[in-house]
Amino acid sequence: MRNIFRKEKRKSLVYAAVTFVVLMIITQLLVYQRHRSVATKEFNALVLELDDTKDKLNIALNHNISSAKTLAIMVRQDPSLAWFDNVAKELVEMNDAIDFVEFVDKDFTITHIYPLKGNEHIVGFNVMSEPQRRAETKLALKDRRIKFSGPYETLHPGKGLAIAGRVPIYDGDKFLGGAVVITRLSTILKRIPELENKSGVFVYQLTKVNSLTGKKESFFTGYHAQEDWQVSKYMRRGNWTLHVGYAAGYISHWTVYLLMLFGLLFSGLGAMFVYARTHEAIHLDLLVKRKTRDLDDRVKELSTIYNVNEVLKDEWQNIDIALSRVVKLIPAGVRYPEMAAARITFNNHEYKTDNYIDTAFKIRAPLTFQDGRSGFIEIIYINEAPPESEGPFMKEERRMLDSLAETIEVYFNKKVHQDQVARSEASLRSLVEASQIGVMLCDKDHRIVATNRKMTTIYEALTGRALQVGDNFFEALLPDRKEYVLSVFNRVQNDFEPVEYDTSYEYLGSTIYVTVSVAPVISGGKSIGVCMVVYDITTRKLMEIERQRIIEGMKGRIIALEEFAKVIATKVSAPLSTILELKSLVKEDMDEQERRKILEGVIISAQQLEDVLNDLQRLTHEEKT
Repeated sequence: MRNIFRKEKRKSLVYAAVTFVVLMIITQLLVYQRHRSVATKEFNALVLELDDTKDKLNIALNHNISSAKTLAIMVRQDPSLAWFDNVAKELVEMNDAIDFVEFVDKDFTITHIYPLKGNEHIVGFNVMSEPQRRAETKLALKDRRIKFSGPYETLHPGKGLAIAGRVPIYDGDKFLGGAVVITRLSTILKRIPELENKSGVFVYQLTKVNSLTGKKESFFTGYHAQEDWQVSKYMRRGNWTLHVGYAAGYISHWTVYLLMLFGLLFSGLGAMFVYARTHEAIHLDLLVKRKTRDLDDRVKELSTIYNVNEVLKDEWQNIDIALSRVVKLIPAGVRYPEMAAARITFNNHEYKTDNYIDTAFKIRAPLTFQDGRSGFIEIIYINEAPPESEGPFMKEERRMLDSLAETIEVYFNKKVHQDQVARSEASLRSLVEASQIGVMLCDKDHRIVATNRKMTTIYEALTGRALQVGDNFFEALLPDRKEYVLSVFNRVQNDFEPVEYDTSYEYLGSTIYVTVSVAPVISGGKSIGVCMVVYDITTRKLMEIERQRIIEGMKGRIIALEEFAKVIATKVSAPLSTILELKSLVKEDMDEQERRKILEGVIISAQQLEDVLNDLQRLTHEEKT
């Protein structure tokens, strides 16, 4: 007996161990999926933070650019600089991203500075006398456009590190000098306080490669990012690289650890339960199946939520069509559009105008995208044109091209996210297409936007008219139904409330009944169309008609039975009355002749009653038949 007990105990231990391992695998797989989901979400948050920080820095730089270009325009208009203090003061007061404004003459000597108080010693300083400033000044002269440089110690005592935006000023080919706007790093930190790396979540850094030493230099202190949790982006205007990462020790995935602990506890409890209830094998089997089914249901629910969210973020746009249209519009933006052409290269594809040929008269702007792909946008003149600041192209045309490049970059980066969502929408479309319910979408002008196979099949079979995407739905309606359906559509779009109605069609000699549900499609508080859902209710309708027919038949039978009961009552009452007269036979003073007469009446009444009962039996048999 003891050996049997030990054997069963070992078997229970084996069952418990197997259960523990199986549950551990299931729960840890779920934990792994959760870990991947959390990691993906945190990485996306890191990329968004990088883009947001870059946008904030660009906004500050754009203010500096506009101020420097304002000075350049003023210098070209009035080289005397009599206006400098007033204009510089107004620029500094209007733009909190600027600390100092300087003018450097054609010999690269600082002749004007605002504010002057406390900075008098800087006037007369030659920027070419210091190697770092000389190298960065030459870069600005080479590009003939604003260039940001730094950080380096300012010439202003006690002001710390700063960056400088330099704009070379030319009058034709004559160099007039340069406008310089200087922003201290402390001012940047004041505008963007998160760059101080004190939030505890993200840390930020700007780096550049020193043009003299070739070494990497950093702007900010306190950048201690987790090794595998940082992203970077190049900032062309300053030849800098922006880095954003999660602060060391921030990412703990504590929810994942809790789920892992829960998995261990759940597996242990499951093993204990199996060990204690091994003899209830059927109950255990049902429990495992139920738990597995519950887990499958949860996964399906999460997948559905994910797909719906992806669908709700999608914006349909074909990039090939978009770029083909853009490239045709570009030539109209240059001075001589009649002899201009354009080309865009992207992802090994080329989009160009019909008149494009490769010439030496062109300008080009690079395209760099988040996913690592690149390309360029280019404008050319087919024939030689008068010289401008950049070959035959003006500096404004260069700025236009750069703006177009940035616009295409933003568009494509957004398209990358749209394409991810499109895959989820394809799954949803397949579900709708396989549905046994007809579905159709129309825009606010009643044009068919989309319809599934079931809808087109039902409608064409019942009406003999086909539904095509792009057609007006009311042109496919039967004439006698247009007025009512139009009133339903108008009511749905005006009231923002769905409407449901039943209708019928004659098909192959039979009546087909359908229920139609029309609901508004709302975006931004406005109705942009309607969704129509049609499903066949013929079986249900026929059952209702048959049920009504049976009810009416039963009502007729009840009335007939009531009439029959009245007739029976009339026919039976007289014989019964006669039979009841039998009590008079017992009277002692009644003679024999009277008794015989009463008995004859009773016999006749009994015969009549028997005939009535036979008639009743016959009618009952006929009713059953």
